[in-house]
Amino acid sequence: MKDNKQKVLIFGSYSDSLINFRFDLIRELMNRDFQVIAISPIDNKFRQTKAKLLSINVDLIGIKLSRAGLNPYKDLKSLFDFFLLVRRIKPNIVISYTVKPNIVVGLTKFIFNKFSFFPMITGLGYGFTEGKGIKRFIVSIIIKPLYSIALNMANVILFQNKDDLDFFKVSGITSSDALCKVIDGSGVNQKKFQMTQLPKKNIFLMLSRLVKDKGVLEYLEAARLIKQKD
Repeated sequence: MKDNKQKVLIFGSYSDSLINFRFDLIRELMNRDFQVIAISPIDNKFRQTKAKLLSINVDLIGIKLSRAGLNPYKDLKSLFDFFLLVRRIKPNIVISYTVKPNIVVGLTKFIFNKFSFFPMITGLGYGFTEGKGIKRFIVSIIIKPLYSIALNMANVILFQNKDDLDFFKVSGITSSDALCKVIDGSGVNQKKFQMTQLPKKNIFLMLSRLVKDKGVLEYLEAARLIKQKD
């Protein structure tokens, strides 16, 4: 008997993001009778992530993808590998997030326009933030035109920040008539992360990677000033 379920591919730039940030989305899609297939690079959490997804009957397919590399041969190979996956799986919908997956999916749709494309812009990324250095300059020059081509193939572009949406519009990365939606982040499972009472004493916490672009130095300076007033 032929399975008539619509197929959804979800493509992230590292494997355990599919558990940490997309697991509830995947389960919701399955509850709505979609067949979900996940794609990620084969990294050090790949096997654990694959086992977790298989426990809910979702397959995880590995692809070679360097999140921050600048090797054009490897990036073209990633594009070609994804193109072959799409030709084989024939998805109805592809959801991607972070820069390289968004570009790979958008360029694939440019060549093989047979699926609906919903990229998520979860942040500007390295190539768009302020800073010096030859690598950042090269990334910026390469990323902007590729992102423009890729995102203009999208059915709807999902932003998590209105400032990012405005930046993409002003920079011409997305066309003025592109259909864009701003959503309030990736969501929080309130059954897993329940609200608790706030402490009486002021406590500040920064959840971030230790990267200058994340505002770590500004946070440390703010913490220093507040400590002086205690």
